[in-house]
Amino acid sequence: MIFRAFFPLLHPEIQDRNGEVVSKTEIRLILMLSVPMKKNIVLLIPLLLLAACHPLRGFIESEFALSPDSPLPGWYPKLPEGYAREDVTIKLRYYAPPFDVDNAVFWVESGHFNTLYKATGKSEHHPAYWKWAQEDWPTRSHPGYVNVTIEGITEIVEHKKQEPVFYISNEEAVRKTIDKSKQ
Repeated sequence: MIFRAFFPLLHPEIQDRNGEVVSKTEIRLILMLSVPMKKNIVLLIPLLLLAACHPLRGFIESEFALSPDSPLPGWYPKLPEGYAREDVTIKLRYYAPPFDVDNAVFWVESGHFNTLYKATGKSEHHPAYWKWAQEDWPTRSHPGYVNVTIEGITEIVEHKKQEPVFYISNEEAVRKTIDKSKQ
């Protein structure tokens, strides 16, 4: 069996598709290049996956921008001096972490690569909403409510529909959504 695997290296008269004799040196060169290429491709896929995720937080699950109609969250009550609400973009990104780490990142930026504020925290489904949503799940998926805690302050984040926008909400809105569906 081993002999068959190395037979092309031992046999001097191997022919290519055109019928020309291929030398031992050419065969060795082809084998040397083809085996590492296959190994490199197998290694390349996990490396690309690792490059696509944050080392601690894991893969990005979703990213949302705060609606201009929504109030600012409690952990970021006012904008820096000299900035109006129209001048900044306020974003929230959820991660799918492999460990128990902060899985929500909130940041304020003015243009690309000009971060004015950045903080991390934990997110979890709103308990009352989540209990109701599990019972009613097949018929609806939005609005959705998530508790996001950053710097010790918990805000209810509302996702009204399937879009990259989030709103700062309150307990009353959660109760109204649940009560409305029960009618």
